[in-house]
Amino acid sequence: MAKVSSGSYPEDYAELYTEFICRRNYIRKNENMTIKFPNRLLEVFKEDTGKVIQKSIDNSKYHSKINFVKDKFRFSEELVTDLFIDPSNEIIALVNTALKIPEVKGTKTIIMIGEFAEFRILEDIIKQALPEMEVVVQRDAKLTGLKGAVIYGHEQGNKPKYISSRVAKFIATFKKGPVLRV
Repeated sequence: MAKVSSGSYPEDYAELYTEFICRRNYIRKNENMTIKFPNRLLEVFKEDTGKVIQKSIDNSKYHSKINFVKDKFRFSEELVTDLFIDPSNEIIALVNTALKIPEVKGTKTIIMIGEFAEFRILEDIIKQALPEMEVVVQRDAKLTGLKGAVIYGHEQGNKPKYISSRVAKFIATFKKGPVLRV
């Protein structure tokens, strides 16, 4: 499959990537995920390895978590959740650390923004881990920060109508690191 990632089959790779992106945003915790796999990539896999994809799956440690029928992969709910559990745990740890800081004690609402916030499975995991918090995910979460910055920037020098001040004293990043003061 090295040929695929190096760009020899960009249309097929783009199709697979788009299929995954479309599915990942709507998958919820405890749901299977099905992804259509481009036929050309199946042919490339067989040419490169001399094996049929289902045989390779059957001989792997994922044999009970991945099923392949015709041109579709079905990933078990356990495997899908496992993809998101580590980043979710890191986010939860960052939030819990931030909530211990005196300036943010009493916070009751978390507003999730950014592309990662649009993953429903992440929302489910965070709501389960922080049941005392109200978790809000904005529509078009990946653009929310940008929209807020543009509104704030245009209102500088005028009496602000929508944003009177930046009240978020802390932000968490997806990079490993401490909570940042803004």
